[in-house]
Amino acid sequence: MPMVIMGDFNVTRYLSEHSSGSSLLTDDMKEFNSCISELEVEDIYSSGFHFTWTKSLKNPKCGKLKTLDIILINEEVMNSIPQANGIFLPYVISDHSPAILCLPHFMVDKPKSFRFMNFIADKKEFLPTVEKGWEDKHVWCSMYCLQKKLKGLKKELRRLSWSDGNIFDKVKHLKQELKTCQAQIDMDPHNANLREAASKLLVDYEAAKHDEFLILQQKTKIKWLSEGDKNTKGLFLFDFLGWIE
Repeated sequence: MPMVIMGDFNVTRYLSEHSSGSSLLTDDMKEFNSCISELEVEDIYSSGFHFTWTKSLKNPKCGKLKTLDIILINEEVMNSIPQANGIFLPYVISDHSPAILCLPHFMVDKPKSFRFMNFIADKKEFLPTVEKGWEDKHVWCSMYCLQKKLKGLKKELRRLSWSDGNIFDKVKHLKQELKTCQAQIDMDPHNANLREAASKLLVDYEAAKHDEFLILQQKTKIKWLSEGDKNTKGLFLFDFLGWIE
């Protein structure tokens, strides 16, 4: 079976994995290497930081570094995923370097969670779409039925979200059409057809602007929930300025 072992082992394998220290292998190092040999695993090819642990980030006089974090794989991994590799990132605020195991062409995409843009909840087609999806009968446990119904609704709600195309492009297009129509009315103020067309364009434009505002509002809340109060001072202002443009 393919096997990967990775993490902080609190002991190094080689003298080159110490920035300073003894010139002889310690008993712990010998025991660790013996254990690795028995498991028939070996270091994966890794890039990034060589020393994965620092004794003190805040002490400029401390230069003690070690390679305590490693990624070990067995021969089955090497044969089945020859492009597998590891990356050790900068410490930033930790005393350990974050380790990333990369498995190209092997990782399976996770199914996306159930979510939709809030603005479609105001559409007249929303409730009938949900009711239709909820009518599907599944003879199984309640949790399975819920999961199948939500999965079935995903496609329909996505279709409803895009029924009018890209809402941001639609707002720009309607705004330009409204400007053109109003300019024509200015040249021909008694044209009833132009006034009727401008009235309809205004209604469509305001509806599209409302949908755009709800989308931006939802995205702003999602970003705030992700980042919290850090670095978000100008977040809402940025989205609002983008909306009024």
